[in-house]
Parts: sequence; C-alpha cells; structure tokens
Amino acid sequence: DWENGRQLLEMKDLAIMLGDERLLGKASRLGGQGMISGVANFQAPSLVRTLSTGNADPALNALVDTIVSYPVIPAVKIALAHYLGDEAWTRVRAPLLNLDTKEANDIVSGLNALQTKEAS
Repeated sequence: DWENGRQLLEMKDLAIMLGDERLLGKASRLGGQGMISGVANFQAPSLVRTLSTGNADPALNALVDTIVSYPVIPAVKIALAHYLGDEAWTRVRAPLLNLDTKEANDIVSGLNALQTKEAS
C-alpha cells in the first residue's frame, strides 16, 4: 500500500523498508532504507541499482507483476531454481502447491527478459 508506505516514510526517525519491489524507487527517493524482498534472492543487483538511483526498473517491475500473479513462494522458488540452475529449488511443501509448466515458463520468461535487458 503505497499511501501507507509514503506516510511512514515521512517519519524521519524511522528506518522504513517496504515489501514491494515495485515501490523501491519511489521509496528510496523519500528516504526509504531498503526492503524485505523475495526477489533479492536472485536479482539483488537490480534492486541495489533501483535503491541507489531512485529509478524504477520497468523490466524488474514486470517480473514482480508476473511473480505476484501466482502464489508468491512457489513463484520465487521457480525464479531461484532458474537463476541457480538447480531444479530442486522448485519443490514446495504442503500446503503449498507447485506451479504448472505454463506458470513456471511465464516466470522464467520474465526473468530472461530482465537478464537480457541487463546484458545490453
């Protein structure tokens, strides 16, 4: 909730860390100190760049949009498995369910788009 986060950022005596990577650029421009992030497990450089410049990364935001359109923990585990090249990371424990192949491919496509952008 950006409005709530913005109000918290106005309290200069608190170190505020938001939990939505898509808000990191705006938050850093208002004094945000960082974030609680699942995406940091496989895209820390993109987040550091966003935090230090205050500029949103459209490819990173698109990847986060894709991840949050599915159950987040299995989605983050798919991205981490792809990044590490280790399929074991895709496994989840009950009551969570693994994502299907199409869902996993959507997440990997978003990650590939971000990596392609960074390489160019």
